[in-house]
Amino acid sequence: MLGWLFPSDCPLDDDLRRWVEGRARWIGETFPEVLELPVRLPLREHFPDPFDGTRDAGVALFERVKGYLGLGERELRVQFYREGDGLDELRLRYGGRSGGAGTAGQFTHREAWLGGQGPTVRLNEDSLRDQAKLTATLAHELGHYRLLVPTLPGADEGDHEPLTDLLTIFSGFGILISNQIVVSSSSEEGLWSQWSVGRLGYLSAEIAGYALAIYARLRGEAKPAWRKHLDHDPRAYFEQSRRYLERRFPGGLRLSDLEAEWRRGESGGGSVLGEALDPD
Repeated sequence: MLGWLFPSDCPLDDDLRRWVEGRARWIGETFPEVLELPVRLPLREHFPDPFDGTRDAGVALFERVKGYLGLGERELRVQFYREGDGLDELRLRYGGRSGGAGTAGQFTHREAWLGGQGPTVRLNEDSLRDQAKLTATLAHELGHYRLLVPTLPGADEGDHEPLTDLLTIFSGFGILISNQIVVSSSSEEGLWSQWSVGRLGYLSAEIAGYALAIYARLRGEAKPAWRKHLDHDPRAYFEQSRRYLERRFPGGLRLSDLEAEWRRGESGGGSVLGEALDPD
């Protein structure tokens, strides 16, 4: 009788639902270890390092996020850039875009640039102004590393960028990424993957909420305490999705219960994900 107040239908259409479920299953089968990583919350106890907006603080946060993602022993570099810096010529030479306008971070796993330094996360110095956004950016860029070093079958499809955000959600950073993801945009050009925080949104609040509900059910968390840290929109869609999954899978959820197929998007823009992921 109160269905209008506490909806329990899926917040996604069938195509989007199948994409989230298919990719969630792919992540769980390809990286089973990420589902065991602790959930990270926007609390001082989880991020105790002093943060004063300096490069040193950014490096310390990079190392902490890297460790939390289980990548602490991996060879990764972190660098900083400003809009329109001297690397424009290299970006253009290797297929990128001049200036990197509006990007919060970038990742490359090729060794063709800057003397072959290998996998590198680059952070816009402007992102040092906001620790929450910087944390979400780092988690996203490091998600590229897990998917692309080495590049795994199915990891570099036309949906690679939203897949990276989905992987981040399933790696314990769902709260932090969902509270930022609805105001982010993403692109991949040549050797460069880059993520920027703005009002365009790459994953929607509906997708983030549904993904988090699947994540919680797979971990056996019916009503996780961490959901109180979600912002309003992802929290509302999480609760709706949680009720939907309880009704659909009353005995609990396993990876094998999720639909295994997803429709691959076309490189260059067209995708089954459509405007929900790429409003432009």
